[in-house]
Amino acid sequence: MFPLSYFSSSKILVAIGVSSAVFLFSGLFLYQARAQTFVNSRGNAGSPLAVNKVSAVSSGPAVGAGQKAPMLEVHIANNGLVLLRGARVISVSGSTIHVEMSWSSSNMAWAVATTYNTKFLTSKGEKAEIGDIAEGDIIRVTGKLVASGIEPIVDTDIVREL
Repeated sequence: MFPLSYFSSSKILVAIGVSSAVFLFSGLFLYQARAQTFVNSRGNAGSPLAVNKVSAVSSGPAVGAGQKAPMLEVHIANNGLVLLRGARVISVSGSTIHVEMSWSSSNMAWAVATTYNTKFLTSKGEKAEIGDIAEGDIIRVTGKLVASGIEPIVDTDIVREL
């Protein structure tokens, strides 16, 4: 390589040290940015270390001009707890709300079972009731997965309009 006397100037040593540090930190930054892009492209908006958890996130369906597309989000924890955010109400039948969430050509339909314990909230967090939910509304649902079939059934704790 180079003889030690070649590096006798302290200015040259400082320049080499700074250049090496910039190169190292640039590499680490680019690695982290690529890793984050990879995690996001896999549809995992949460921690990549989460175990036994299914998550799906989408920016939502296209909407008319001047309207913001709702964030679509589905979380099912390993203990059966469910979060549906951005679900569109298809119908309300008695104490059951049928909702749907669509990503491109994929649709997920859910039956949201409500009881006297279910809390209903408006988009402003005010108390509401099942009669305030109508076809076409966008809602957030939290509860527990109790059955699956054609439509998974969620025993609901909270229904909130978005």
